[in-house]
Amino acid sequence: MSKRNKMLLGGGGIVFLIALVMVSASAKREKGIEVRFETVGRRDLVAAVTASGKIQPKKKVDISADITGRITRIAVREGDLVQKGQFLLQIDPTIYQANLQRAQAAMSQAEAGAVQARATRDQSTRALTRTKELREQNPNLISQEQLEQAQTASDIAEAN
Repeated sequence: MSKRNKMLLGGGGIVFLIALVMVSASAKREKGIEVRFETVGRRDLVAAVTASGKIQPKKKVDISADITGRITRIAVREGDLVQKGQFLLQIDPTIYQANLQRAQAAMSQAEAGAVQARATRDQSTRALTRTKELREQNPNLISQEQLEQAQTASDIAEAN
């Protein structure tokens, strides 16, 4: 081999080694973090938060009726806002109206019984008064037993 060929071969080997080192070094290098550029200027800062969760009320109120019965009309739906005193629902009044009528009938009957008891008391009081007057006028006409019976009847009528 001639001197010239040796030089070319040696120079080519050196170039090959340099190229191999360069390729190897560039392959090992990590890619950098991608950076976004913006021009500086004045703008409004907007903060937005995206999150998931559960909404809970400050105050929870369970509404229930004092009485039970069949609901005939509902004026609001679940989740609606309501105000104090607002009509919410209507319960079938049939049972309660029947109970009211029975109570009114019982009251009328009791009032009639009271009127009758007063009349009986007044009658027994008058009978006792007459019996006492007759006994004073003629002791032989009314016996002691009859007077005691009139007094007992008057006491019973007064107690009722």
